[in-house]
Amino acid sequence: MASSKFKDTKAARGYGLTFSWDVATNDTFKAAVTKRHVIGASDAPLFVTVGWDHSLSKRTMLYSRLVLVDNSPGGSATLNSIPINAKSGASGRSINFGIMHRF
Repeated sequence: MASSKFKDTKAARGYGLTFSWDVATNDTFKAAVTKRHVIGASDAPLFVTVGWDHSLSKRTMLYSRLVLVDNSPGGSATLNSIPINAKSGASGRSINFGIMHRF
């Protein structure tokens, strides 16, 4: 059985599925689902992400993302580095928009 060298820390296994579809020449739909299982605990959060990328040029892109975290009772997985109260079982969501330019 997996373990951790840190006190009160449990090992976890993650399972994921990603999907990307070029809808048009400049548009891409993206989706991802991840399930994490903490060994020896009932904590098993589910993460779902959907997004859209739109290329403005070869190096510049607009993007949007919707991220959902569904914590199991007693879970406390974080969302975009925003902590969720430990053992609260609270869920979270985030909407992100941005522009990316490759130099």
